[in-house]
Amino acid sequence: MRLIYIGEKHDEHSHHANQLAMIKLLHEKYGKTAIGMEMFQRPFQKVLDDYIEGVIDERTMLEKTEYYKRWRYDYHLYKPILTYARENGIRIIALNAPAEATKKTAMEGLGALNEEERFSTASEIDYSNPAYREDLKSIFDMHPSRQVFENFLEAQLLWDETMAEAVAEYIKNNDGVMVVLAGNGHIRRGYGIPERVKRRTGLKYLSIVQDEPAEKGIADFVLYPDGLDGEAAPKLGVAVKDSDKSPEITEIGDDTPAKKAGLQVGDVITGIDFFEVNSLYDLKVALFYMKQGNFVKLKILRDGKEIVVDMEL
Repeated sequence: MRLIYIGEKHDEHSHHANQLAMIKLLHEKYGKTAIGMEMFQRPFQKVLDDYIEGVIDERTMLEKTEYYKRWRYDYHLYKPILTYARENGIRIIALNAPAEATKKTAMEGLGALNEEERFSTASEIDYSNPAYREDLKSIFDMHPSRQVFENFLEAQLLWDETMAEAVAEYIKNNDGVMVVLAGNGHIRRGYGIPERVKRRTGLKYLSIVQDEPAEKGIADFVLYPDGLDGEAAPKLGVAVKDSDKSPEITEIGDDTPAKKAGLQVGDVITGIDFFEVNSLYDLKVALFYMKQGNFVKLKILRDGKEIVVDMEL
């Protein structure tokens, strides 16, 4: 079996611990292994290659893949997997479609994509599975919006087909085993990624989902791991605006590091310790490298003046 899908709930440390354990077993048994990841978008493949090959460090990889802008979940969830991959020369394959393409499709339909956007997404899309449509329709109906269902469907198809195409391209051109990590919804019942890869390659596969109902046909295996408290980046306890600029505080939670340090609504965060903060994503990268209880110096602009605030995270 060359192709193994391991699903997840993105914020569950136990799910990622299971994924890593299985990757280690497969790598030790079969040697050449690759990991396909939903968490990274296809245009950033070269960055991942450079990281695995030791050309760039972890922080540069996070910044250049725009990890916190495009995926957003705490990187502590995935760090053990990527660290193991780097230490063992295991290639990471970026599977996901660019967010710009899926968002535009969700709002305007697939026909709205320009040539460049289509180039970085799946070249072939199969609409034919009625169960896939019905499943998505039930999800769509649970979240009333002005969005048109057909556009929502096309965005999901573009997402799954792009990931399937990336898996198929790798597996057809390389030897060894490939482990695909994606949300349970892209794996259960096979009609998200797995069957779309099989349509392209003819390859059989093994599918695993975690903390899903034990229903016939949902996957080859369903795992129910005990909860696991993993490491997490500290939080300031603020809401901000201007994600693409130095973040301006709009709300401050009670009993939070920000409240205790005397931050105010309207303060603009420009730095934390030796990290410059030119966007919310810079701040998230900086906090990833800090721990709860650390004492830091937060640089802010208040009424046009730069102030340095001492803060315990």
